[in-house]
Amino acid sequence: MNELKLVPIEELTDQFQITNPFLKKMHSEADDIQAFMSIEASLQDPASLTYRLNTMDAYLARLTDMLNKARGMKEYAKSRISKDNATELLNMKKTVSDRIISAYLCELTVTCERLETMYNTLNRQSNNLQSQIAYVRNQMRCGI
Repeated sequence: MNELKLVPIEELTDQFQITNPFLKKMHSEADDIQAFMSIEASLQDPASLTYRLNTMDAYLARLTDMLNKARGMKEYAKSRISKDNATELLNMKKTVSDRIISAYLCELTVTCERLETMYNTLNRQSNNLQSQIAYVRNQMRCGI
């Protein structure tokens, strides 16, 4: 009887293999954006807040573009594998064919999910920063 081969849990890391060069570039850019997102905004320097907000807007635009491209690549890959392997996939159970397609799309799925999460997080950070700028502006008006 065949046994499943499992990877020992201690061998798992937070790194995943990306073989597609376009996706590697997206992850590299996402790493840069992630590093920027990790830096705290300082209310002590109000001038830096607007600069940071402008940078966040640029990153949001870039994340939107990368996410749209990654989603498009994923849909294209999904339709291609379905079209190119239609006969083989039709001869399989639906759950098996879905798993094969899902495994094939793993890199694209990971990329889309990462970019979407980053977009949502950066959008929230941007909204919070706008609130902080409004707070500083109100303090300056009141002379505090």
